[in-house]
Amino acid sequence: MCVALLNTASYPLPGGGTGTELTIKQDKFRKQFAADVPATTAAIMAATQRPVSTLALEEKAPKPPGRTSAPTL
Repeated sequence: MCVALLNTASYPLPGGGTGTELTIKQDKFRKQFAADVPATTAAIMAATQRPVSTLALEEKAPKPPGRTSAPTL
């Protein structure tokens, strides 16, 4: 997603430091995320969207416990 589509906001982390959260800019929301819904619905979605933390997007997924190889089909 292009940075020009996003708003950023900082917030304090529990152990100190600062985290960043992202939301889609409201004027870009419908075209980027909700083009298939009515404009009024997209406007409500844009206004009520929940931010995502950049930490959630950057953190590596843990290895599944007990699995040493890919499943066979």
